Amino acid sequence: MIPILRIGLAALVITASGTVAAPAYAQSLTLPEIGMLSSGPCRQLAVRDQLTTPVAAPGCLDSGKWSLTPDMLQILGPSSTGDVAGMSATTKAGMRRTLLGKLADLPLTPQDMGATCNGTADDTAALNSLVGFLSEIIIASGTCRVAADVTWPRNKTIRIAAGASITVDAGRTLTIRSHFDAPFRQVFFGAGTVKGLRLAKPEWWGAQGAFGNNFDSQPAFQRAYEAARISSDPTDPINPSDGGLPVVEIGSGYYNLCRPWDLRPYTNAPIEVRGPGSNNSGGWLKPCASFTGYAVVQIRGIPKAEDPTYYVRLTDFSVQNVRGSGATVGLAFNPDGAEHYLYGPAKSLVENVQVYNFPVNIEVKNTGTLVFDRIASVVNDGTLSNSTAMRMRAVGSGSSANVSEVSIRDSRFVPCPVNNAAQCTNTVGLLLSAEGTQAGVNGVAAVTISATAFYGSNSGVVGRAINSGIINDIWLAPGTQFDGIGCQYVDFKATGSGKVNNINLTSVYHTATAPNCTAHTFVAEGGSSLMRGIFISNNWFIGIRGRIGNFYGTSGITYTGNQIHGDPSMQTAAAPIVFSLTRDFIATGNVLIADPKATVPFFFEITPGSSFGVIANNTGRGVRNAPIKNDSTAPSLITSPNIGSLD
Repeated sequence: MIPILRIGLAALVITASGTVAAPAYAQSLTLPEIGMLSSGPCRQLAVRDQLTTPVAAPGCLDSGKWSLTPDMLQILGPSSTGDVAGMSATTKAGMRRTLLGKLADLPLTPQDMGATCNGTADDTAALNSLVGFLSEIIIASGTCRVAADVTWPRNKTIRIAAGASITVDAGRTLTIRSHFDAPFRQVFFGAGTVKGLRLAKPEWWGAQGAFGNNFDSQPAFQRAYEAARISSDPTDPINPSDGGLPVVEIGSGYYNLCRPWDLRPYTNAPIEVRGPGSNNSGGWLKPCASFTGYAVVQIRGIPKAEDPTYYVRLTDFSVQNVRGSGATVGLAFNPDGAEHYLYGPAKSLVENVQVYNFPVNIEVKNTGTLVFDRIASVVNDGTLSNSTAMRMRAVGSGSSANVSEVSIRDSRFVPCPVNNAAQCTNTVGLLLSAEGTQAGVNGVAAVTISATAFYGSNSGVVGRAINSGIINDIWLAPGTQFDGIGCQYVDFKATGSGKVNNINLTSVYHTATAPNCTAHTFVAEGGSSLMRGIFISNNWFIGIRGRIGNFYGTSGITYTGNQIHGDPSMQTAAAPIVFSLTRDFIATGNVLIADPKATVPFFFEITPGSSFGVIANNTGRGVRNAPIKNDSTAPSLITSPNIGSLD
């Protein structure tokens, strides 16, 4: 019987002459003789027992190349050596490729550079080597630790695979100027700072949006914003991060914030906060029941007016209050107010954002160059009083205490959910408040409202110029409507030394005021207050029950081309439109059609103290007395022919 010899290749040494030298550790053993045979087509490697003739050869040597033909080949031990570059395999596509070529296709990972990525060992050097070596870097597994300040440069792509992550030590900063791609889950850990990302998702820092969760996602939202905010570093303007406009991307779901989310724009870099939509399938930000702070989302200004901040874009998400949360405001611009500044070289944009159920849903304080487009501000949690859909406030002294260049378009305000003004006490659609303490400085100006609907409130658009406050250039443009039961749709007052100038209502639609209410009120309440430049043209008033317009202490009034349709309960002891202590006014081409059952004594009434007015070419049908009641004795008051009849 021939014994079988199995030899590890690492223990076998063949000399240049073809003989075999046994290793020292094998000298005490009796081994079969191994040698070379010269017979046959090639020199064969043969094994024979000491007592027998040569046995079957496992291979041969021909032209310097070994051809091994064993029944089985084993390469044993980690110290086995040899070049296997020529070994090949067939791919699923049927192509035969060398293993070395296939391995070259696989990306390098931090582990290939010596990283352990076990979350505790310092992987900084290995990560830097990998980033410096490749243009596309994949962190495939483990938690790689960054223990020093590191910057990954532009023109790179960093990809985080599912299950992999990065932890940054406290006090250290990882700046990623590269394009960054990661799954929708937490990938950043540690107390250190990550910045420079052109796109940041709160989920990368652990935010949770599952419906009904109680997790506080505010820290994750704040870190995501800070990471994207400084992707264009003002200290390094020629080396911004890869990508376009910096974006914080809100996912679909319900995120709890237990304190305000502060968004502070850089002085030379825009930023966008973008969600997946503002309806049920969108992203919802909600204050925790234990919320502490002022507003859920706060866009903060800076304390120096000479350093204007850049613009922000807020798009496609919702902010919804939790009953009893303690949050006062849903969305606030410049909550610090006095001596802070939030203007930019381009207009900030709030688009398709919905805010629900706060005492003040949206507040704009000492802010300019701002556009609200397709927003909704609604209270629908059963609150029937003391809610404001939007408030604009100019507060404090100095040149920064202003609100200006604000546009509201294609939007919807519902501060009270019922169509009953008696149940909507102190509810306001839009409040413009100038509370100036320095004459000629503080004001709300250049506000345009177009294609916007105001529903269900005690008051629609309210302006208050208090102390030395100023309200200038407010335009309610075509397409705006006050729809539903309300009381005072437009209500402006100047008090003390306050001033209101240039209010324009053109082609605005009004329906159904409550009884004993006035659709439009413009009042200067004495002292050194002033209200002038009121232009009301081509508006519709449908189903009006009370007074249409009350002008007191005003000047420079143009009231022309308006149509007024009263309902059967339009009963008032005074005319629908009254000029009191008013001068320099003109009312022409207006039409009143009162219901025959209504009690309308006059179309216009002019009280003592009014002067320099012209009322001409107006038609009042359903007027029981004369078209005009004129109690003014001013000789310059002219009342041209007007028509008033019961027919």
